[in-house]
Amino acid sequence: RSLPRGIIEETTNLELRPLWTTAKSTSKKHRRPRYLLAMPVGIKQKQNVDSVVEKFLPENFTVILFHYDEKVDGWWDLRWSREAIHVVGHNQTKWWFAKRFLH
Repeated sequence: RSLPRGIIEETTNLELRPLWTTAKSTSKKHRRPRYLLAMPVGIKQKQNVDSVVEKFLPENFTVILFHYDEKVDGWWDLRWSREAIHVVGHNQTKWWFAKRFLH
């Protein structure tokens, strides 16, 4: 059996895109690129992490914090924290996150 019509293209510009799109969703005029800032963090580095994140947020970054010390509740007072993605791995090291999420 072959794939449904429209899934295979004869030519490509090598840009990733969803299989089903609308003209509005493919328009690049008003779309700003998104970037990723991912950091393994512990509560002892909170002040340093806050300084780094504050520099990156205005540049349209998505922030992912990998909490290796499991102390996520200590971060909620930072203005950007509710917008960040927090990942906790119980009893894991900072290198465990890199092997699982950043390769």
